[in-house]
Amino acid sequence: MVTEFIDELPPSGGRRSVEDRELLTRFAADLKANPGRWAAYPLPQSHQGARACGSRISRGDMKTFPAGFEAVTRRKVLYVRYVGK
Repeated sequence: MVTEFIDELPPSGGRRSVEDRELLTRFAADLKANPGRWAAYPLPQSHQGARACGSRISRGDMKTFPAGFEAVTRRKVLYVRYVGK
């Protein structure tokens, strides 16, 4: 076995990188441009993480996904849609 060293740790799970935030902002805009249509959440999630994130989205508790978005988990995949306010 070869030990792999890294110079910097990846961001902690609690904070999103700038790239992730931009990706989610574009994703939310795409959903708003296609109301009622489901799309798979673009960031990887564990099954429990997907359920928790989906719950926060449906409650409007995420800045990027305010009221008007719905989310469900099917077969460990988080799906989101915009239905309007």
